[in-house]
Amino acid sequence: MSFRSVASVHATRVRFPRLLLILAIPILLGSLLQACGGSSGGPAPSNVQSITIDPVSPSVAHGTQIQLHATANFKNKTTKDITESATWVSGDSSVANVSNVTGTKGLSTAAGVGATNVIVKFQGKRGTSPFTVTSATLTSITVEPVKPAIAKGTTVQLAAQGTFSNGSVQDLTNQVTWSSGKSGIATVSTSPGTLGLVTGVSVGNTPITATLLRNLGLDHRHGERRDRDLDYH
Repeated sequence: MSFRSVASVHATRVRFPRLLLILAIPILLGSLLQACGGSSGGPAPSNVQSITIDPVSPSVAHGTQIQLHATANFKNKTTKDITESATWVSGDSSVANVSNVTGTKGLSTAAGVGATNVIVKFQGKRGTSPFTVTSATLTSITVEPVKPAIAKGTTVQLAAQGTFSNGSVQDLTNQVTWSSGKSGIATVSTSPGTLGLVTGVSVGNTPITATLLRNLGLDHRHGERRDRDLDYH
């Protein structure tokens, strides 16, 4: 009788791990299904609540450019710059030509006078901003800071601001042509990403010129030009 009791105990011990294995299978499958986005096999829902575009409702002169930026606003109240990861579309490319090329995404060219929308798409969500192109013409360029003085071997970033016939002001730093009157005293960068960056080479004084010769009601003979003298010590 004692042998039967021992055999019964052994049998229980053999079956128990099998029961655990059977119970574990649905749990594992459930976890896999959840990781894949649910039993339907579809993608997980987006956590993006909205998308904003900056600057808001830009109005720019025909022929100029403006860099737009996109921000994703998530449901957990966090934000993320998605300028380079989103898809950019223009409602009318004859009015606003918006770049969707990596490295220049959001760069918008005012191609023709009128109004349209700029659209940003990201993770199933979209943001829209009005975009207006005016017929205003350039009246002057201001280079800042005014008469900077820097030490030899150091740098200073110049900015070009354009004033237009309708009173509006636009940043033209990346659209003007930069040149130095005396490159032996100071050089100015003409490379994308560092346009207007001046480096002091030797002691002296030289003008730095910002010239705009684009389709802004100006031609090559009457291009708006502004010089800025710099002192280097």
